[in-house]
Amino acid sequence: MAGDGPLADQVAEAARTVPGVSWLGKLDTAGVREQMRGAALLAVPSVWYEGGPMTMIEGWGVGLPVVGSDLGAMSSMIQPGENGLLFRPGDAGELAAQVRWLWAHPEERQRMRGGALQTFQDTYSPQRNYDQLIRIYGDALERASMTRRSPRH
Repeated sequence: MAGDGPLADQVAEAARTVPGVSWLGKLDTAGVREQMRGAALLAVPSVWYEGGPMTMIEGWGVGLPVVGSDLGAMSSMIQPGENGLLFRPGDAGELAAQVRWLWAHPEERQRMRGGALQTFQDTYSPQRNYDQLIRIYGDALERASMTRRSPRH
């Protein structure tokens, strides 16, 4: 686990008691990406109505399937069985069950890795965002041009 915040000491202590869990503390962007590249999956157990969680998008960028809360934008961004799995927000047991299932099914996990990377490339890659931005600017220029040409009453 990586990150920082007001509960960092509690998280670090909990990580020491759970076999297979390491507390890395705060990492820079390059450090996070490096850890993601070596991970099997990304758990996003948020109980907040996320608008577009960058953590998920960054995870998909390196092909990580996401196990995320069925809440907010995550509900529509995660396609269960394609790029990750969903669980009831705040339900630690269901989160654990989804993570265990994904871990126990390496073929499905590998397939979802491909789906995660495809989601990133189709929707969130720099090129895709550039193309969308250019289209938006083009539409705005076209509308502005039409407004200047139309007679006012």
